Amino acid sequence: MDDQSLDQSAGDQKAQYRRLKKESAEQDERISQLYEKKLKQEKQLAEQDERLARLRSNSEFQDAEIKRQAAEIKVQAEEIKVQAEEIKLLKLDRAEKEKKIKQLESDLSDLREIVNGIAVSHVPTMPISSAVADQFIAKNLYEKMVEEYEIELAGLSDHRDWQKSEAEQNLAHHLWDAEMEVKRLDYELTEHKKKRECYICLLHQTTNSEIGAQMEAREFGDTITQHNDLEELGETGSQTDIKQFTDICTQTNGQFIGHWRLLIGLFIIVLFVCGLLYNQFGPFRIALMLHYIRGPPPF
Repeated sequence: MDDQSLDQSAGDQKAQYRRLKKESAEQDERISQLYEKKLKQEKQLAEQDERLARLRSNSEFQDAEIKRQAAEIKVQAEEIKVQAEEIKLLKLDRAEKEKKIKQLESDLSDLREIVNGIAVSHVPTMPISSAVADQFIAKNLYEKMVEEYEIELAGLSDHRDWQKSEAEQNLAHHLWDAEMEVKRLDYELTEHKKKRECYICLLHQTTNSEIGAQMEAREFGDTITQHNDLEELGETGSQTDIKQFTDICTQTNGQFIGHWRLLIGLFIIVLFVCGLLYNQFGPFRIALMLHYIRGPPPF
């Protein structure tokens, strides 16, 4: 009996365990369903919060848009008020102009009546028309315009005289400048002529020195030839002839060296003067001065 009761109690415990396990599984499933439902509800709440925030932002944007439109409407209302004031001023100006037009028409009619009265008093038998009165008024206007044009013409004449005097002063100034430039060029031409004469003298001196050097070289060559002839003949000169020969060689070489130094110095001076002239006057004036140096000017 104890074994059976134990088996039965064990079976009951197993059945209870299975039932509890089943209930636990059902509870777990229920819990998972509730959790999923909770997540869905939280998601829905988040979407609702987002929609609410969007609606709030839209409402704020709409409020801002409404405020902006209200400000624009206010500005337009101010502009409409300003335009109404301008229209009122324009209407007043128009009324004043209409009054002036009426006044001018009345003045014109009065002038016509005065002209007609003057014409009737002078020529009672000749009635005057409105066209004649208009011509009389036009004549007066033309006379006034002629006076204004005469005044303007006098002003233009004075302005022309002033411009003429100023032009004459400018012309005299330019003529004086031209005369001074001509004098300066004449002075430069004179200086260059003097320099040309100096260079011609130096050239003549150099030419004469070259001729003398050639003659001395020729004499030196003849002396050497005679000396060679004497050596071929077997005769020896005396100490005096040797001394004369040495002196002639030394003198001739010194003259040659002096002439070459003089030519090199002249060449350097000419180059220096040409550089100064080029930097001072430029190629055009140098060509002009060379033209004057070569001969008298054509004018």
